[in-house]
Amino acid sequence: MAKYLSKIASYIHDDSIKRILKDTTMSGDISVSFETEPSFFDAIHVLGKKNDVLVVEELESRKIVGVGIISQKLLYIDQEPSEVNYFSSLRILNDHRNGRVLYLGFKKLRDLLKKNDAELTFTTIIEDNHLARNLLEKKRKTKPDYKYHVSFSTFVIKPISRSRVHINDGLKIQKGIHGFKPEDVIHFLNKQGRKKDFFPVLDLKNLNSKEYQMFNWSNLYIAHFKGEIKGIIGAWDQTSYKQTFIRALSTRIKTIKPFHNLILSKIFHKPVIPNIGASIQSFFVTLIAIEHNDPNIFAQLLDKVSVENAKNYQCFYVGLSDSDPLCSSMKYFSNIEYKGLLYLVDYKLNKSLTRIPYIDLAKL
Repeated sequence: MAKYLSKIASYIHDDSIKRILKDTTMSGDISVSFETEPSFFDAIHVLGKKNDVLVVEELESRKIVGVGIISQKLLYIDQEPSEVNYFSSLRILNDHRNGRVLYLGFKKLRDLLKKNDAELTFTTIIEDNHLARNLLEKKRKTKPDYKYHVSFSTFVIKPISRSRVHINDGLKIQKGIHGFKPEDVIHFLNKQGRKKDFFPVLDLKNLNSKEYQMFNWSNLYIAHFKGEIKGIIGAWDQTSYKQTFIRALSTRIKTIKPFHNLILSKIFHKPVIPNIGASIQSFFVTLIAIEHNDPNIFAQLLDKVSVENAKNYQCFYVGLSDSDPLCSSMKYFSNIEYKGLLYLVDYKLNKSLTRIPYIDLAKL
């Protein structure tokens, strides 16, 4: 019987972890792998201000067979800045998905959670990932308790050069912060963002840190009326350090792919179905902060982002909780919707969680 050891990984394990990410796919009609070239450890800076990487190693071969990440974030919970843990990127090689590996991994996870002062821990998974759901929801003595909190949607939208939103309300949309002070932009983001749980606490320092690598002021889009900011979103391309590869297509998807790409994509602007082995050229919509949470303002911002980025990207991603009124903005954009689930981990009900959750796909 194989023997295993759980421990905290470092940069010397970079290549081993990248191999696990490549070899473990998210199965479905379109199976994908989430990869981090050229460096796993450099890529995960975006997840939080501090990231601990848990690995399980087979002792005889010294092979890394499982991995997971605990990220520490400063987020708004019930409108107050709160220390929060995020658990992500749980991967186990197929040949090592046994009780011992799970026991060691979850025991190490629980030990780490007990050592820090975070007010809560959460994790997210794709709704159709039944293997992961069974793993998380099954009760085990050493495993933290996973409590379902909310459902959310990832909307995949194809950017096009033609405007799809025509609302005559006098709102002006611009790319970049020209005409506005950085301090005023940060103030607006925090003022509006804190109304939702899980929105990041922002300042000039962290917006210029590794947490926001390859993101700058020019990636922000501002909606304003008579000089007053009414809404902000960001467009964040992370493909220089995080990639999504197509690994397999189901028989059904292979069958409809020619029709979909020729008709549905070109005429009705559905995102194209890529070829197997291709990486998806995409970006995330992030830092969504809208006055009064107004779907019309959000729709106009998304439309500007779509038009500005039509030439260089196949698609972009928008994450919204099912309870968020901003979901109604999606009526303007032909999209593909994927459902996700947010779980609270070992939650002790020490914080009110009644507000609309903010879903920041760029930092999950």
